[in-house]
Amino acid sequence: MRTTICRFTAFRLPTKSSVGVRMTASQGRGKPSGNLSNDALSSFPVMQYAVLANPMVYASEGLRGALVPQVPHIQLPAVIAVLVVMAVGILSPLMVLPAWLAALRARLRHPSPAGTARIAVDAISVQCRDESRRPLAPSAYLSRVAVIWNGAFMAENANPPGSGAVTITLPRPLMEPGEIDSLDLVVDFSAAAPEGSIELMVFGDGVAAEDLNLGTPVTLAAESGADLPMLSGLCRLETPPRDLVVDLQSLMPAALAPDGRTVPAGILALTNPAQPGSDSILVDHVALLGAGRSLAAAAVGQAASRVEIYRQGVLIAQSASLTRDSVSAYIAFAPAVRVPAGPAGVLLDVRWVTAVTGYPATFRMGCDAAGIGVVQPASALLQVQVTPAQGKTFPLWSGAGVFGGAGLRESYSNFPNPFAAGRGATSFAYYLENAGRVTLRILTPGGEGVATLVSDEPRPAGMNQSDLWDGRNGNGNVVRNGVYIAELTVSYGDGSRDRVRRKVAVVR
Repeated sequence: MRTTICRFTAFRLPTKSSVGVRMTASQGRGKPSGNLSNDALSSFPVMQYAVLANPMVYASEGLRGALVPQVPHIQLPAVIAVLVVMAVGILSPLMVLPAWLAALRARLRHPSPAGTARIAVDAISVQCRDESRRPLAPSAYLSRVAVIWNGAFMAENANPPGSGAVTITLPRPLMEPGEIDSLDLVVDFSAAAPEGSIELMVFGDGVAAEDLNLGTPVTLAAESGADLPMLSGLCRLETPPRDLVVDLQSLMPAALAPDGRTVPAGILALTNPAQPGSDSILVDHVALLGAGRSLAAAAVGQAASRVEIYRQGVLIAQSASLTRDSVSAYIAFAPAVRVPAGPAGVLLDVRWVTAVTGYPATFRMGCDAAGIGVVQPASALLQVQVTPAQGKTFPLWSGAGVFGGAGLRESYSNFPNPFAAGRGATSFAYYLENAGRVTLRILTPGGEGVATLVSDEPRPAGMNQSDLWDGRNGNGNVVRNGVYIAELTVSYGDGSRDRVRRKVAVVR
């Protein structure tokens, strides 16, 4: 099928909620005589025998029914039948067209009284026109056109012609006098359909039906106050989205602690580069991978016990609990994440809960194209391609974090080390079992003060790594190359204190 964008630019609807057309049948070779009593006909014995000999004489049908009721009644020809269009232009604007898209809905009614002939509906013919009512080649736009009769599939034309009307031959459904039947005209757009406007029309001669008694055509005509042809409404076909661009912006901490706390991995950016106003792309899941610092594959479950996805600070989905042999983390979205067309895209905040035992030395998280669960169109010709952001290749990876101990002394470190003073900065990482107040100073190997980075400031329990040194002294001057001492002092609420030191190398 053609999955494409449909936007209505006009609805040619009548002013009334329903409109109708009239089908007029042949009047036959006589008129009904009405109901006559046997007493009234007893003086016409010749007529009695004539009727018995030839019951197909319509002029005497009512007479025969009164004289010889045991002979099967022959129906009178259909006098009138009415086709009422209940709704037209029933496509929703700006949507991806699914298979079998309902385009026009009608109601067929046979209003003649009981005893008249049934009507057989043989075919429906549909024409394709553009916004100027010029004919379009059906095969260029439609791959299938079908008729749904009373809610059930009845017939289709899966090979529309290159010109003219698309005719759907029906298995001659019969309409009894007084019967009302519903008819839905549904279409499947071709995957190769060009952009442009299209409207489906059923003209007065587009419904082929006949009087079942006489075999004569039933003529279609508009009801009073209504017009033919029946219209689907004008819609605009546009090229659907064909690409989803994926990027991963790393937020992975340089230092990790195996304490079961939630830490960030990165921002997964999904962008639909189609023109604004085009349809959205749906993503119903992501599958995230794990690796070490060297990019050697590693099971996600070795480092993480669970992976969570947030959007604008709100948790929208999470994986099941992971085990050490969980190679990837599968996160399903319900409902699917909708990525609208345009440069803004959708930003998904990926976070994970650290394992507490059996963790690896280093860990990073990423994804490949197969891990982005795009809800694909039915047509293979319209598959959405998942591509990496410009300048990147799949798989996309976050930075690598290093697992340390869940304590102050074993966790205290700085990244990078050495670092280029004046051109970069180093980040200090340390783990606090309890919240405390921190002082961080830079000293020379001889103990002289160089700079105070943090002075008795509160820090929460857990891994802290937001304190930086840019390689400048207290006067703002870049220090010389060499080794310096970073002294960290922590004061806890119970009055206890802890102090650790480490060497920091500076290069310029």
